[in-house]
Amino acid sequence: MFMRPCVPVLIGSCFAAAGAAAQSGSVVLYGSLDVAITHRSDRGWAVDPQGGNRLGFRGVEALGEDLSATFRAEMRFDPDTGGWERTNRPPWQGESTVGLASKRFGALRLGRAMTAVQWYNGFYDPWALKTVATVQLYQTANYYSDLSQPAGAGSGRWSNGIFYDSPRLGGLLVAVSLQPRETLPTPKRPVSLAFDYQQSAFTAFAGFERSAQGSDYVQVAGSYDFGLLRLLGTVSRQDPLPGIDPDNVTGLGNGPAPAGAAIKAYGVSAIVPLPGGSGRIGRASKKFEGQTSRDNQSSLGYRYDLSKRSYIYTDVTRTAPQFGVRRTSVDLGIVQNF
Repeated sequence: MFMRPCVPVLIGSCFAAAGAAAQSGSVVLYGSLDVAITHRSDRGWAVDPQGGNRLGFRGVEALGEDLSATFRAEMRFDPDTGGWERTNRPPWQGESTVGLASKRFGALRLGRAMTAVQWYNGFYDPWALKTVATVQLYQTANYYSDLSQPAGAGSGRWSNGIFYDSPRLGGLLVAVSLQPRETLPTPKRPVSLAFDYQQSAFTAFAGFERSAQGSDYVQVAGSYDFGLLRLLGTVSRQDPLPGIDPDNVTGLGNGPAPAGAAIKAYGVSAIVPLPGGSGRIGRASKKFEGQTSRDNQSSLGYRYDLSKRSYIYTDVTRTAPQFGVRRTSVDLGIVQNF
């Protein structure tokens, strides 16, 4: 009977502690909801969550001089059902890190997050991996950072990771991610290294990553804003370890992989300012080394801006794998960011 009066006292104490913490730092609540009506030629109509539905918290606490403590906790969910993203991904799929940051020395985080390569290469997909039209998997050679995680949760993220981003000097930023082999059977230590350059209308990216399973991945990308359009391009290569077939895992349909054969890919796309918003067009292609036929994807889309945080979009995409089902998909969706 002594426990019940303690409950409101405990809750009140938590709010008081949060208020005290806010005086020396800041905590931001943010998120995004994205749902669309979709149609796939092999499935029919549906109401689907698109990529990136999230609810997150990020905080910074000034420690004095040039040093700050940071954290980020971001959950992913499917707003059409209210459940976790793809049912069995980790609750805090997006990110769960704590770290230190300095304007002079960069930022260090520990926990679960996107790898250095996967974070920066996502800027070269005009659809940002979010709609049926995303060309990311095709133009990145089906590369997954950790194939062992459930429901594709490791497509771009590592758990138990160490993540470092340098200060941006002369437009250049260097990012490094490491993953200890505490729970991994791979004979090679996973590592991710990215170089990101931004200068006025021009950007460039180069990266190397060794996955949690030991496959090697290399990518080079760039973009230029001509005013009338922003042109993006990328080339990549994945060298899977023998016995690892990324296509069979992701279901994109190259058929059985030749033992240890590399996957080569490219993507060319553009973002065009249009009345009320912007248009997007993209073409991506991949193939196994030694094969003549390619897997191709072509996408087209339009985004109408309702405000700085909300927009309506529609897309159409055609995927044509060498093996497997050829598919045409369309969507009509709405996004609210906060």
